[in-house]
Amino acid sequence: MKYFQLLVYKLLARAIDTVNRYFDVRRLHYIREVLEINIGIFVHQINYDSDTMAKRRAIYTFRPFEVSDVDYRSTAISSVGSGRRYPKARSGHRIVCSDSSIYCFGGFNPNNSPARNGNYEEREDFFLFHELWKYDMIRKQWTLLLDANNDLPVELASNAMLLSGEMIMIFGGTGYPFGVTCSNKLHVCQTRRKPKDLIEVEVKGDPPPPQYGQAIVISDNFLYTIGGTNGFDYTLDVHRLHLPSRTWEYIYECNQNIREDPSGRYRHELAYDDSKIYVIGGGTSDAVFILANIPVYDIQANKWEYLQTKPDPLANSPGIPTARKCHSCVQIRTDQGLEVIVAGGFDGVNYYNDIWKLNLSTMQWKKMHKSNLPYPLFFHDAAITSDGCMHIFGGIKYSNSTSVRTNTLFKMWTTIPRLSVIAWEALLHYIPSLPSRTKEELLEAGIPRQFVERVFRVPETATILLSGGIKFADLVAEEDRSKKKAHGTGPSAGTAVRPATADSAPEPAVLKDGVPEHSVLDIDKITTCPRCMAAAVGKVGDVYKFQENLLRTMIQIENTYFELGRTSNKNCLIICDRGFMDASAYISKEKWDRMMRSNNWNPVELRDNRYNQIIHMVSAANGAEQFYATEEHSCRSEGVTLARELDYKAASAWIGHPYFDVIDNSTDFENKVNRMIECVCQKLGIDIGDRLSITSRKVKFLVSGPMPPDTVFPAFQDFEVVHHYLQCAGPRVQARLRKRGQNGRWSYIHTIRRPQQHGQSIEVRTQLSHRDYLNMLTQQDDAHFTIYKKRRCFLVNNQYFQMDIYKDPSHPRCKGLILLETYTSLTGDKLKAILPKFLNIVKEVTGQPDYSMFNLSLREDWNNTKKFCYSLHGKNTCCHRTADSTTTNTNTTSTTTPTIATATATTDTGVDKADEAIGAATE
Repeated sequence: MKYFQLLVYKLLARAIDTVNRYFDVRRLHYIREVLEINIGIFVHQINYDSDTMAKRRAIYTFRPFEVSDVDYRSTAISSVGSGRRYPKARSGHRIVCSDSSIYCFGGFNPNNSPARNGNYEEREDFFLFHELWKYDMIRKQWTLLLDANNDLPVELASNAMLLSGEMIMIFGGTGYPFGVTCSNKLHVCQTRRKPKDLIEVEVKGDPPPPQYGQAIVISDNFLYTIGGTNGFDYTLDVHRLHLPSRTWEYIYECNQNIREDPSGRYRHELAYDDSKIYVIGGGTSDAVFILANIPVYDIQANKWEYLQTKPDPLANSPGIPTARKCHSCVQIRTDQGLEVIVAGGFDGVNYYNDIWKLNLSTMQWKKMHKSNLPYPLFFHDAAITSDGCMHIFGGIKYSNSTSVRTNTLFKMWTTIPRLSVIAWEALLHYIPSLPSRTKEELLEAGIPRQFVERVFRVPETATILLSGGIKFADLVAEEDRSKKKAHGTGPSAGTAVRPATADSAPEPAVLKDGVPEHSVLDIDKITTCPRCMAAAVGKVGDVYKFQENLLRTMIQIENTYFELGRTSNKNCLIICDRGFMDASAYISKEKWDRMMRSNNWNPVELRDNRYNQIIHMVSAANGAEQFYATEEHSCRSEGVTLARELDYKAASAWIGHPYFDVIDNSTDFENKVNRMIECVCQKLGIDIGDRLSITSRKVKFLVSGPMPPDTVFPAFQDFEVVHHYLQCAGPRVQARLRKRGQNGRWSYIHTIRRPQQHGQSIEVRTQLSHRDYLNMLTQQDDAHFTIYKKRRCFLVNNQYFQMDIYKDPSHPRCKGLILLETYTSLTGDKLKAILPKFLNIVKEVTGQPDYSMFNLSLREDWNNTKKFCYSLHGKNTCCHRTADSTTTNTNTTSTTTPTIATATATTDTGVDKADEAIGAATE
């Protein structure tokens, strides 16, 4: 075991050393990440598969900026139907990648023999590969997705290809002989599941001519294609396809009489920085273009210009890569800005294996001296992950004065990724079988849950914007002034405004001429006033601009999380705080429709297909008014009446979604949260039993020792739990800290319990950082012992149980105490039937104060203290306990703060019961 520990420490030490050597300024950041890595997990997992590791002689070493050969052949398996294990050697193909997969389309090899299966024998172009392959980066295995049996285009070489979200887009290309048949068609397929065919997109408008060797990028809702050839003529004209309407536009024709217009070319590459498109290299049959001056197309200005690049002062003169075509090019955003990486290529005479990097902010070239390809390579292709791992596949290699096509796959880290990424790569190096194991096996083996599954929480966009200083009230006032102008009434007209109260909607202004003035949020009133509508529709005000930019920002933020989820190898749940259609509640229908048209947004698509499930949590302003508050929310200012109206409008906007659930305020807040969790679990297919039922309650049982042996228990997880009670301002408030963990990794919770308010008991749980936990620990109440427990969690009869075993040091009353808890709606014999038979259960003690942790932790004897708590919710919450006092058996329900928007506060059931539901499904 010590050998494995030393090996893991050495592995992490090498990673830190590499990071420090290349990125000194980020040293502290990475050291902090190292401290967060559970070294015990790695030791345990490596020991778990020690036989496999023993067979591997090489110790994993992370080598950034160095090209390495990916050995996929030893792990390859035959694809179903074709018998092929991986792609043959080829050139002229295209690849794209996500963070987990590479997709390879087409290609050419004159030495390719016709396949005996499929339709190759019927075609003259068998030198072309009628194939779409997928490479799994984790398993290092290729899978043939489409072949000659599918309906593929005949133009299979020098296409343009990109990956947009989950959609592969393939445009143009040539058949064989080259240039005889060219394409101007766009084909697409989804990567979410195995595609059945490439689908040709039906388009209209003015499409580009059939060509090959062009390049494409996507900007906003447009697909831009630049350059290409038909085998004789070369262009660098710009066409774009409006993707929502599928309409082509011919937006720029290069004129050789204009000095700024670049010459036509093919097999160039494009880079893009949100406003400009950069053309990197390229050439014709007898020429190549230099990289000292880069042609740049300005999208907004619709014009070309040339940008001068700067040489690398550390490289040999001239410090700029030589002119080339048929190279590869990827781009990655780093701390230094957007960077383009160019690899290989040739100029018609010379062949290149060098790799260069161009910073688009400074236009500075840098030669990557450690990153040369093993041999000159051209007509290959490259793709890069979001973490900066570049993959290069195929092409023509020039070696020993001969040119040979290859199917070698290279990889190179172009930047330093997070150490968790390095650690995962190391695990795969030592344990190649890791990806084939189930999630349960990985968790049981000790792999951290963040390596296996992931929950993304998309923040509310409005809160982000408003918390940055934008005040919606100011926007409304500006809009109101514009409407006054439309009414012919200025500030000097003697307007008398009755201020809105905290519990009412803003009142309309009263004008001298009797014409009512409306708040921009009083949508129903605005739409009945012709002059207000004329002003609202005819003038784009600040509210309109704010909502439009809010939606654009929301889409971008959500797309970021969606892409992370799609490219993750883990099970992902993405929860969005508000969705696209909610914004329609804050703007008139006419403005909403105008906004949809001007941005080419399809509200039906965005409502019904963007989200898998919609859960509307009805505002406390509708049915729980006593809990509605604005004081603790810097971004909430609506009174109850207006909040109720806006909440109804937001809910109505989602009518029509196939999975739309409304969670009202007909129950207390705990059960409201439970109903929401139950909706999510049902949609995910997680069986949660009755734990979240409205009649479900926490029941507690006294268990008599000694504990049975571990072998009697079903699968279980043990946790160390430490509770500290804190000093409180009032006798009817309880506050405590909880520290819970395994293997030296801890989580921290702060809990405050308050008496009943409006019939609901309040319990607020807030997750803490380690530093906050230590700070709050200084407030520990000396009247209470620290409680130490071992908590064992297990599943019996499809029921989730937690068993707390009290440990020393503690009060003598806690010696040998074992308590069993679960959530259920069952009672009587049905409840007894689900209890674990292997435990000696003495009696039910639900609600009995003698088994309250607050009372169990008291230092003083119960008969001598005034702190003994009979019930948190009675009039005399804590009082003196006499010798003849009897135990009161009362069932109390623990709930949380009713303020839904408090982001830091989570519910008792919202945390623990959700954990139970997930635990029951996965452990």
